[in-house]
Amino acid sequence: MRTPTSALLLFVACATPPSPVPASGGGAGSPNATARAAVMTVRPGIETFLSDVPERLRGKRVGLITNQSGIDASGTPDIDLIARHKDLKLVTLLTPEHGIRGNVEAGEKISDEIDPKTGVTIHSLYGAGRGEPTPEMLKDVDVSWLRRIVPRASCMRSSL
Repeated sequence: MRTPTSALLLFVACATPPSPVPASGGGAGSPNATARAAVMTVRPGIETFLSDVPERLRGKRVGLITNQSGIDASGTPDIDLIARHKDLKLVTLLTPEHGIRGNVEAGEKISDEIDPKTGVTIHSLYGAGRGEPTPEMLKDVDVSWLRRIVPRASCMRSSL
């Protein structure tokens, strides 16, 4: 059995720096403060990553650990974005509590299944004391990502 080599990539929301605004009169509520706020744009890490997938990750088979909180700015789930991306092949989904798309009640048993939207196998990490992927779940995976909202941080982690 092949074991993925470990590496860590961390993607956090990326901000486009604001245009320079004159320093005078820049207090809260001033026109300059309003101008600075108007030009600040936050771009979710998934959008930044998928707009220019690193060469060493192109063509890789992806295992995604996520839930309903992994979305882009328009609300499209990362699952769907990665599944249709030309440079990546989504092969496995791994879900914590509440299911991959957030439609399972707290404490409800989650079974392995096929995602009806992508056709990709979903492995439950919740229940049966698992909590982490097994080697069998990752047997076809080259790159695994953790993508979900955690308190005070949104991150995407990759091991290659």
